[in-house]
Amino acid sequence: LCCTPTYAVRLAEAANGETPPAVKTIIVAGEPGGSVPGTRALLERLWPGARIVDHHGMTETGPVSYECPQRKGVLHIMEEFFYPEIVDPHTGAPLPAGQQGELVLTNLGRTAAPVIRYRTGDIVQPDPAPCACGSRELALVGLHHTGEDAQDGRLADTVRTHQHGVLAGGDSERDVEEQLVGARVAEGKIGDDDGGHG
Repeated sequence: LCCTPTYAVRLAEAANGETPPAVKTIIVAGEPGGSVPGTRALLERLWPGARIVDHHGMTETGPVSYECPQRKGVLHIMEEFFYPEIVDPHTGAPLPAGQQGELVLTNLGRTAAPVIRYRTGDIVQPDPAPCACGSRELALVGLHHTGEDAQDGRLADTVRTHQHGVLAGGDSERDVEEQLVGARVAEGKIGDDDGGHG
């Protein structure tokens, strides 16, 4: 299954308590969430036995990274297609290896829509150490968006949905569920006493 994290939640909810079909892998993309601990825990509970795989990309660049097969929530930049740089978000100056900063991308071989030193607005924490999976591609152990929805310079651990706006991901599955239920109550789709099951 490949969809946004919130659509995977919605599909499981639509089963109305029935066991969802056996799905081995769910690739989540299109919004943050697959690497947010609370969202991942919720998806793992709703889809028993499914492996949750995060995928990061942008409209302007296409697919950018894939989740490490050995470390949940760690994303590897696809360096076959991109030259990544980590820069100071205020000055644009390159930062030393391993220092948190803004991800800047130059794509390689994308002739129809090339981007050169594209400032993504994503604040990342690179891990310069060799990865347990054997990949030599840049590993990101944290990713935060600093775009139009940023608060205090960054928007950390959030899920943006068309139906529910911006939801704070939080550290727990309960945090995520409470945000989703609260958004549905506000929209009048469920009553306060439903607890999210109506």
